[in-house]
Amino acid sequence: MRVLLKNVHLLDAEREYMPADVLVDGEDIAATGADLASGDAEVVDLSGYTLMPGFFDAHMHAARRGRDNEDMLRAYARNGVCAVADLGITGVGTLEHHMEFLRGLYTPEYPYITSAGRFVDVPEGYGMGPEAGMAWGIQVECAEDIRAAVEYLAQGGANGVKTGISDGIVGTIRAAMDRDMMTLLADEARRRGLWSAAHIGRVKDLRTVVECGIDQAAHTPGDEEMDDELVALMVTRSIPMTTTMGDMTGTHPMNIPPSYGTLKVFNEHRRIMQKNLKKFYDAGGTILIGTDLAKSDDFEEDAVIPYFELAQLLDAGIPMRDAIRCGTSNPAKVFGFERLGLVEPGMKACMIAFPGALDDAFKALDHPPFVINRGQILTEPAAR
Repeated sequence: MRVLLKNVHLLDAEREYMPADVLVDGEDIAATGADLASGDAEVVDLSGYTLMPGFFDAHMHAARRGRDNEDMLRAYARNGVCAVADLGITGVGTLEHHMEFLRGLYTPEYPYITSAGRFVDVPEGYGMGPEAGMAWGIQVECAEDIRAAVEYLAQGGANGVKTGISDGIVGTIRAAMDRDMMTLLADEARRRGLWSAAHIGRVKDLRTVVECGIDQAAHTPGDEEMDDELVALMVTRSIPMTTTMGDMTGTHPMNIPPSYGTLKVFNEHRRIMQKNLKKFYDAGGTILIGTDLAKSDDFEEDAVIPYFELAQLLDAGIPMRDAIRCGTSNPAKVFGFERLGLVEPGMKACMIAFPGALDDAFKALDHPPFVINRGQILTEPAAR
């Protein structure tokens, strides 16, 4: 299928409101430029629209408490999120079932998915209990267990490995993996071509996972300001940090994790998180946009481009184009999706369009009226 998108203004991490036509051939962007000939392509006139790459949620959960979130994943794609990073099964479920479920979603109706499969941690560590509903992962107690767990994940089709250090927010965790085991986990994942990530909530825990060689921080710490030495070490080692700030205004259904209790408490954490992200950005660090979204009762409202995360980066002092980069080309590069995140020839045809320009709240990204995913038009203005 060939589609010619006429009279748009391109906006991505590399260009700003550049007028152009975009020719889509199959799943790919074939050409961009002025006055492209349509030939046998279907023509979609998007005069007055801004065209952007589809977004990437760098932290979500594709299964929770034994339930596959297929509806949520479908909503992601229809709402302009073309790729997601599944940071572990939150709930009881087998790796085999989960990976089979994800393999069945390789169509334009769903986003691209990279997955950590099941968590890996010590008994009573993060994702291991003691609450029955938190027994999410693979328990390890020695080096041999670590090697076996990573091999199991790799053979089962997982793309990454997720572990964690308790931050006192999620559950009553009474144990944490020691440094030798965490270093081995990172090394074994790297040896098998898997990425590694760790749940953290405090600066001291972030320092631990960075020093142990974990590839990425699955959250931004909000307990205190990061010191210059830690920031420099992360930048030197190309370790990205994921936002997961949530919606502090209370206007979006996915606003505050229950464990924070009140909006006031969460806002205090948010201000520290923003300071840490800005400091990290100023030092040249790579930021990823992530929501930590799991089971939701309102898929259409929650599985959206996380405009509230983007707005908070802007509020922290990060320029708009670089905030966009955090939700598009940055996670695409980090997770190995080199053909996502930009609107240019050779990239995958995963794009959104909306009338007018972006404002500081990024509200135009909420349910964009035009979405094309892997060359298939999922929503278009005429249908709304």
